Amino acid sequence: MQTMGGKMVEMNAIYIHGLGSGASTSAVKAISKLLPQYKWHTLEMNEDLKESVAIIDKAVTDLKPRLLMGTSLGGLYIMFADLSQVPGCKRIICNPACNIAEIIREKIGFGVKEYFVPRQDGVQQYELNENICKAFERDGSKDGMRQVNKEENFAVFSIHDELIGPEGILANMAVCQELGYTILIDDKGGHRLDKNSLLKIKKEVFPDNGLTT
Repeated sequence: MQTMGGKMVEMNAIYIHGLGSGASTSAVKAISKLLPQYKWHTLEMNEDLKESVAIIDKAVTDLKPRLLMGTSLGGLYIMFADLSQVPGCKRIICNPACNIAEIIREKIGFGVKEYFVPRQDGVQQYELNENICKAFERDGSKDGMRQVNKEENFAVFSIHDELIGPEGILANMAVCQELGYTILIDDKGGHRLDKNSLLKIKKEVFPDNGLTT
């Protein structure tokens, strides 16, 4: 909540999940406890970058959020989101999977996969293949990512990220720095959003304990 003209105004925030997850991800429960002043909304993404970013852009238009936060593939999608209609909206991306095609080819592998959580769309499985990787490489280039300002946009990297890996972390960090993100380092956590990264966000992005934005 935020005080405006003596009245408490509810502030919307959007969380974007990673690959193989869904809108019912448990991560948003932990985030909502950390930042309870926001009304949190989760969106269901798929493995198509353009379609997923279009979903985010529509939600931004409808909800006028003050904060847009995402992890892994969700972090990557946020890097393409159009926030021109909501000046002052923060972006917080955690372990953004800028090298998602490489991760799929070398770490996750091709084939039919099970979603980690029940999906709102009822779909239980998804498929990863070379065409998906090529689409990410074609549509996910740095040229299409939004330039941002450091005051309102943060990229959190966990140095023990086992999925992205040391070389990927450095490369992805360089991309975020070039785009203008303030870089935050979590020296304890791994790829999945955990308590260490959340405490880092609370300390660095909301030093007043999140009571204002």
